[in-house]
Amino acid sequence: MPRDYSSLPVIVFDIETGPRADAAQFAPEFEAPANYKDPVKIAAYRAEKMTEWVKSAALSAVTGQVLAIGVREDGRTEIFCSDDEAKMLFSFWDYVSTDGAIRARMVGFYSNRFDVPFLVRRSWRLGVPVPRGIISGRYLNDVFIDIMQVWQVGDYQATINLDTLSRWLGVGAKTGDGADFATLLAHDRQAALGYLTNDLEITERCAIALNIMEAPKAVTTATSDY
Repeated sequence: MPRDYSSLPVIVFDIETGPRADAAQFAPEFEAPANYKDPVKIAAYRAEKMTEWVKSAALSAVTGQVLAIGVREDGRTEIFCSDDEAKMLFSFWDYVSTDGAIRARMVGFYSNRFDVPFLVRRSWRLGVPVPRGIISGRYLNDVFIDIMQVWQVGDYQATINLDTLSRWLGVGAKTGDGADFATLLAHDRQAALGYLTNDLEITERCAIALNIMEAPKAVTTATSDY
């Protein structure tokens, strides 16, 4: 019988990632189409493909890294953001666990397919201890609740993005694109953290609207930067 986690507190979470500086070492060899004969055009083609590949590198734990992690609990937002990825991951796991195990229901958007695996894999790579019980057999523990999976209602071909869902539910909208987070963080840290904070807030509102969680009794906008 599945364990009842309803008595546990709820933590809404989200991560932002970016490509690692050494990501290019894992890039494939890009071959220009056979009808390309001009060396200049061939070089331009390969450069364009490499640029596209580097942008997508942020989506893999092999070629990407965690740039920021946001959590929201009882109406309060905490942001873990540091140049030291291992320190940031340690701080996050320490926040969401007690005695080495996850202490709350973890609610995210597309989080079971992306955020949780990315966090675990980067932790493995950096030697950061991961709380026990995250994986139950072949699947994530039921403590992890993915709003995307709730939206699908068993129809796994039905997909939606956070911006569309939040606007459809009338609970807000995204303020940018996660693909631009690394650049934004490098040039305007405050704006980048504001973007993540907004994502957390609309994720929470979606979860409330879909009856995944109750609205927090007190809402604050305080943000801590780690």
